[in-house]
This record gives sequence, C-alpha cells and structure tokens, in this order.
Amino acid sequence: MRYEGNKKNHAGGNIAVSGAGGHWAVYCGKSAAGRNFAQRHPAFGIDFDRALVCADLCHTEMAEQKEVRIKEGFPMNDSVRKMLEYNRIFVDHEMYQRYETTKYPDRKIAILSCMDTRMTELLPAALGIKNGDVKLIKNAGGQITHPYGSVIFSLLVAVYELGVDTILVIGHDDCGGRALDAKKMIAKMEEKGISRDVIDHVDANHKNLEQWLTGFGDICASVQNTVDTIRNHPLIHKDVEVYGFVMDPHTGAMREVK
Repeated sequence: MRYEGNKKNHAGGNIAVSGAGGHWAVYCGKSAAGRNFAQRHPAFGIDFDRALVCADLCHTEMAEQKEVRIKEGFPMNDSVRKMLEYNRIFVDHEMYQRYETTKYPDRKIAILSCMDTRMTELLPAALGIKNGDVKLIKNAGGQITHPYGSVIFSLLVAVYELGVDTILVIGHDDCGGRALDAKKMIAKMEEKGISRDVIDHVDANHKNLEQWLTGFGDICASVQNTVDTIRNHPLIHKDVEVYGFVMDPHTGAMREVK
C-alpha cells in the first residue's frame, strides 16, 4: 500500500510516506510520545527496517490510556500499550487491505508448529506462505498432549469445516520443549506465589505435574508421535495426508521425519 503526500493521523499530526529501496516508512507526528514509539513491525508484512512508526498522541489520549487496566490495580504494560498505539495507526490508514482474505485456506493445508519466537516469521517465509494460505496452529513443542484436546479440536474444524486435506507437523532443532525440567518449573510457580496446596490439588485431581511438564526429549520422535496420533485418530478420515518435518530455526531448512 502507498500513501501519497501528507495525511492526518488520529491526533492531527502529519504523516509522510516515502520509499527507499522498496521499503516504506510511516512517520506520524512530532510529539515526544511519537518519538518514543519507534519499533520494527515486520510481522505485519511491511519491512520498515529502521523506519519509525510513531504515535502522535495528545495529552487527552495519554490520560485515557492510563485508565486502561488488564485487571484491577495493574496498569497496562508498556509493550501492550505500544501494540495498541500501532494498531490505531494500522487501522486508521487502512494498512489491513493487503491482508484481506477469507477464512478458507487457499492451499487446503493446516500446520501444527512450535510457538518458538524464532519461527514467527521464519516459518512462513521459508515456506512461501502468505496470509490466507494455511491454517497455523501453535503450541509449546508443536505437539499433541491429549487426543481430544484443543489441537485435535482445531484440526477437526480445519478438516471438516474449512476444507483442509493436508496436515504438516513442523518441529524444530534446539526446541526448548525437549529439555523442560518439571521440578524447576514447579519451583518457579511457588516463587511466584502459587501455593503448595494448589500444586498438590492439581497433581492429585487433574494432572501429574511432573509428568506433564517434563520435556519430550528427541524432537524427531516427538514429531513422529504427533504425526501418528493424527493419522490414527478415529475422527480424522484416511484421505487426509499427514507429514512430519523438523526445521532449522536459523536457516529455515526442512527435513522430513519418516
């Protein structure tokens, strides 16, 4: 998307859009608040690369933001506030238009992958995926921990409601889920105020916490187990193709797990 000349943002500041080497920069206003908000936003599909996306907020707007609360007694943290500042700019200037699509995946593919931050942009870029191409499901480790949990629910919706006929399970090297130490994680819970009584109650009535929170070890074995769970699931029909891969989190290179 290209904006010609100057436009007015929500606080009345001027916006100039220019291109250099194919990179578009959006500058909003000249206030101190605007200067303090300068971040890259490649997740939106625009390579700002050192450009500034600045929110020119008037004093009234700043005052209103201070009243926003995530929960009573806790002010919204700076990271979330900056996201919302950017969101207003994104919507006001119709930057969403390049992402418009339908809920149906064009490639009829669903991908289950890890939530690792290295994969946020790398995985779509390495596979040539754009908005609207696939259904992307993420969790810690890209695994299925229960045959009737949220991942299988999402895959059932993808297959029967959204036309998916192929499922890819994509793990990655150097996955933090491999070596999780349940005892250390439980100790961190206690440090943050989760009582031993609560932990014991969950352990006795819901989940064996040490078993649940322990790492899965070998990434290839984890991917294969997840592939087998999907392929053999009684509610997923046999015409659905299921494949497993491991991605290099640095280069994006894929190798198939068989």
